Amino acid sequence: MFASLFRAVLRWPMYSPRRFWTIVVALGVCVLLLGRCGGAPQTAAAPASPAPGTLSSSALAVATPSPAQTVTPAREAEPPIDGAPQAEVEDPVDVAEVVVTAWATASGDRRRWRKDLAPYVTTDLYRQLADVDLSTIPATELTGSAQLVERGDDFAHLRVPTDAGPVLVTLTLTDDRWLASSLLLETIGG
Repeated sequence: MFASLFRAVLRWPMYSPRRFWTIVVALGVCVLLLGRCGGAPQTAAAPASPAPGTLSSSALAVATPSPAQTVTPAREAEPPIDGAPQAEVEDPVDVAEVVVTAWATASGDRRRWRKDLAPYVTTDLYRQLADVDLSTIPATELTGSAQLVERGDDFAHLRVPTDAGPVLVTLTLTDDRWLASSLLLETIGG
């Protein structure tokens, strides 16, 4: 029974070239959508939390670059809205605080919000920020200083406290600059 059903399902797309190519295109679109939604596993270990909770994907953007992937600053793609160059921040703690402050101060103008974040985030994270609904960002301000959780030669994991809970920030060292490659709101409890 199962074998005949399996054969029928596999044979169905082969009845005509039109069906076959429709299935191929549909599967390709599904693969692209799943990849865009973060279907790839993270390669960097996230800091452990005492009681991990859930994450709101609509208010967060995550991009974890693969080792072979080139990470470029988003500001090369689009300069700040007012055209003035942003000051480079050298310390990962300072960069994390600047990024989370800009992320949390979503005023309703998505274009301005993304431009404020652009100098401090990777191109991949910048692209993902285009899909964020600003009304779903629960944080409005920092409530303390960023804490360095882990640091390597070319990455840093930090925890930045906000009024909505800590934000876990992953920074990647690119061209002697720290750029945020992921932001995760850590929620404790259910």
